[in-house]
Amino acid sequence: LRYLAPDPEHPGLLFSLAATAGTAALVWAYLWMRARPERERPLLGPLRSFLWSLAVYLLALPGWIGLLLLNGALMQALTGQAPEQDVVHELRQAEGASLLAALLFAVALQPLLEEVIFRGYLWRHLAARADFGPARALLVSALAFASFHDPVVWLPILYLGGLFGWVYWRSGRLEQAVFVHVLHNGLGTLAALLPLRLFGEP
Repeated sequence: LRYLAPDPEHPGLLFSLAATAGTAALVWAYLWMRARPERERPLLGPLRSFLWSLAVYLLALPGWIGLLLLNGALMQALTGQAPEQDVVHELRQAEGASLLAALLFAVALQPLLEEVIFRGYLWRHLAARADFGPARALLVSALAFASFHDPVVWLPILYLGGLFGWVYWRSGRLEQAVFVHVLHNGLGTLAALLPLRLFGEP
């Protein structure tokens, strides 16, 4: 996201980059889901699957908040300052076209790409192996997911990796993991930006 940081002189470049990458990711995800074997077809219908995924996320949300607070306390004790992800810092600094491009990336493009890579490919590949299976693949994919994020929020990110993977495992639909991921990033972005935009406070 830092490469989509504020740059008022080149807003068109930001939009082009985000639009191109978003289109490519959507086509990639669509083709991958079309190629999914029949044995992975989910039992629930699309609407019930989305409602189920929403309920799972809401039930899991208190656990994530608890880990976020614990992680914040640990980082405060270890470093003397509250942790802040680079992505949150960049979003708070962005304005205008840069902000729109950054929002598109953080709320839509990033979740889609991460779900295709960590759940659609990594979890699916490992779960099919006899020496792994779904549960062990879930742990490995969650660890890999967390390792690609800012280490200052490693614990809550690991929790989210497990949650997104479990949603995909139990629903059989990659789009459900994408939905929960987009929902979480959207709410997190709103929580990070709203106080600043309304009251001028972080």
